[in-house]
Amino acid sequence: MVATKSARSAHATRERLEELDYVFQSGDYQGRSVLSLLLGGYYLDMRQMLRKLGKAKKSSHAQHIALDFWLPKVNQLKPSKVCPICHKRTVHFFLLKQNGRNGFYEPNYDKLCCDNKACITAMHYGEGCPGVGRRVVDWTVQGKSLYDLRSNFNIPQPFLKPEWVTNLLHVAYELPDVLFDKFASKEAKNQVAFAYMVKRLIKK
Repeated sequence: MVATKSARSAHATRERLEELDYVFQSGDYQGRSVLSLLLGGYYLDMRQMLRKLGKAKKSSHAQHIALDFWLPKVNQLKPSKVCPICHKRTVHFFLLKQNGRNGFYEPNYDKLCCDNKACITAMHYGEGCPGVGRRVVDWTVQGKSLYDLRSNFNIPQPFLKPEWVTNLLHVAYELPDVLFDKFASKEAKNQVAFAYMVKRLIKK
């Protein structure tokens, strides 16, 4: 059977992406791919590494090329989880709940919704809660994704630990569980990270 033009294009794209799936050969990240680290909670570390490589002007280095390619691709991802309230649109807002009396806030991973006003209201005041100590946050503020915002949500007294944001990304972007499994092999994490991005980037 002769492959269709779209199938051949998808295959060529996948091969190109495979070439850019750089795996660290030494150091703290030995055996892990750039992509698995970007998706698995090390986004800021990889961004800082890219900045350092940029200053050193190592533009031909495979590591630099991979970081330069994958970092914006990951940052441009949109949440894929469907709103649990209307079941129509993908999630756009999440809920922060007050953590104790110190005024700090942390994400409520079960509370996400789309940008529909009715869904936002339902999430904020749902389950008989008056909304006190809860704050609805739009992670696309200033056109940035949640990956890029990380711990700066432009809200009073933000206090978001990196692991909180990572857990929120895990849910909203429906990232593979293997990426966050401390017992999973590095190879398994590399494979699922690549498969996830291929699925998100290549339209069927």
